Amino acid sequence: MEDESKDVESAVDHDEVDSDPSEPSSAPIAGALNIMVSVPETIEIEMVDSSVLSQYETWALISSTLFSAFIAFLVAII
Repeated sequence: MEDESKDVESAVDHDEVDSDPSEPSSAPIAGALNIMVSVPETIEIEMVDSSVLSQYETWALISSTLFSAFIAFLVAII
């Protein structure tokens, strides 16, 4: 078992990368860009009207029940 794991480890090639000790340079166009971001003090969020969702649930229940009954009768006839 140890021989197999050594074979797998020796089969994997890795590239040696030397880290660059110098400091990263700044962006060359950073001084030329002028960016302004404006954020409103308050944000109004409208909520969902839940009565519409209750009607959707009712119609989904009715259509699901009727379709299930139709398939049941279809299977019984076949």
